[in-house]
Amino acid sequence: MTNQHSSPPPNKEESKATPQSSSIARAVNKNAIILGLFALVSTGLIAITYQLTKDQIAKEIELSLIRKLSEIVPEERYDNDVYNDCLLVLDETLLGSNQGQKLYRMRTGDLDVALMTTLVAPDGYSGKIMLALATNLNGELLGVNILSHNETPGLGDKIERSKSNWVKQFDGLSLANTSKEQWAVKKDGGQFDALTGATITPRAVVKSVYNGLQFVEQNKANLFELASNCYDKGGD
Repeated sequence: MTNQHSSPPPNKEESKATPQSSSIARAVNKNAIILGLFALVSTGLIAITYQLTKDQIAKEIELSLIRKLSEIVPEERYDNDVYNDCLLVLDETLLGSNQGQKLYRMRTGDLDVALMTTLVAPDGYSGKIMLALATNLNGELLGVNILSHNETPGLGDKIERSKSNWVKQFDGLSLANTSKEQWAVKKDGGQFDALTGATITPRAVVKSVYNGLQFVEQNKANLFELASNCYDKGGD
């Protein structure tokens, strides 16, 4: 009598597949280990490189900022080391950020010449707009420069000096010679031209520049007197 519960004879194809599957599994495991080691080494090298170069990168960023400064205040107007003649200032309402902003002092010998402060327009069309403004001792704008932004190419990016003359509208203006109502784009009843197809971006910059001038006016009595502190204890 045939035993109906006896196991069927092994399938030859299945028997042949078992060692092949094991071989594939070993290869996959080996490759996974190699990739893991490679990722670990790469991460370590990146971390080491960052530690070795972070100070130089930070300095290059600062030097780039100083070059931006020279576009609005020519270097022949001052002779001090502006990079190190720097204050870390904080005013979230007027400077647009809860992070310290850098204020650079320009001097010729013992004479104070100008101030340049970085600030943030937090309400640009595509996010924050980083900018800098420079003023003379009378609080007049020597110039405004855009440091970084994410505004729309061909529209909002015309706030850049390299793209248009729009930002030069601020030259020579101050709180004394321009009323509060004038510090707005024309669409809002002010005196500043907007950009074709873009109003939010220039509106944000105008507001930020006005606030920056208020900060300088409110603090001008001691901005040249305080000790430099941008780079104390890792302040950069």
